[in-house]
Amino acid sequence: MITSDVESRSDLHFVPLFGYELQMVFAKEHEFETKDFIEPSDLTNQTLLTYPVEKQRMDIYNLFLKPANLEPKKWKRVDNTATLLQMVSGGFGVAALPDWAVRTFEDQSLIATCKVGESGIQRHSYAAVRIADKDQPHIADFVQRVKQHHKR
Repeated sequence: MITSDVESRSDLHFVPLFGYELQMVFAKEHEFETKDFIEPSDLTNQTLLTYPVEKQRMDIYNLFLKPANLEPKKWKRVDNTATLLQMVSGGFGVAALPDWAVRTFEDQSLIATCKVGESGIQRHSYAAVRIADKDQPHIADFVQRVKQHHKR
């Protein structure tokens, strides 16, 4: 499993993969398009599109909204990235996603992005591997391929 949340568990080994920046993603011509970054208060009148997980597990909530004691106007859960990005592109809401997940859509000018907060939110992804499997050749191969892919 790939995760950004490293837990202290005796049954798992966490292998660093790559760093990324959380981006605010929105439709072209959205009010955020003129901004270099957004503040937590900017989301109080927005529909925030997210994956179907508890908000307490989301970086946008824990690292951005919760410290400011703010919430978006509405939370809307979307099952997968492709649908979420299509909804963003169609103006149905905004989202906070890793830069690597939105690059293709942004390169095609289907969406726009800006930083989450003035300094941005930097995160790191890890492969969570069962201790019993950590020395398996296919795990090492997977880790190497992921790291190579994200160097591009």
